[in-house]
Amino acid sequence: MGAFYTENEEFIKLNYSNFPDTKEFEQCTFKDCDFNGVSFNKRVFSDCKFINCNISLVDLTKCSLRICHFKDCKLSGINFSDCNSIGLKIDFTSSFLQHCIFNGLSLKGTNFLSCRLLGTDFSGSNLSASKFTTCEMSDVLFLNTNLEKCEFKECTNLLLNPTENKCRGMMISTENAIDILSIWGISIG
Repeated sequence: MGAFYTENEEFIKLNYSNFPDTKEFEQCTFKDCDFNGVSFNKRVFSDCKFINCNISLVDLTKCSLRICHFKDCKLSGINFSDCNSIGLKIDFTSSFLQHCIFNGLSLKGTNFLSCRLLGTDFSGSNLSASKFTTCEMSDVLFLNTNLEKCEFKECTNLLLNPTENKCRGMMISTENAIDILSIWGISIG
């Protein structure tokens, strides 16, 4: 269907200069791509995989990410809150999320596996039933965030205030509980 729709294709080493004019990608894989500064404005990605990609400073205004998986990717300075929230479903594996914004999004059931999160903001988001497994966190903001039934397993530097978030049914490790108690100056030992 020309430049409007692309299905079942693998794109390798794309960058700003050779990014296709396609508006909708379905079941596509993007490998070793450098999308630094690329505009995904009003584009649709359905059931797509991004593997070992640099996705920094990408414009996601009105972009649709429907069942998208990011593996071994660098995501820096991205405002996911600019995405079209209808059908938004994303997962991250072994990726680095730096200064990303997820404000006010419904991210129910999102998986973060072996990720590094630095300066990432989840304020006002719904992360219920999401899983953070073996994640390294630094300056991650959870404020008015729904963390009900959220699991944090083997995460480092998890700091959140349970009185400023919905935490019923949240599962955390003993180490994470100690980190959270430190907010109030409480130590165990």
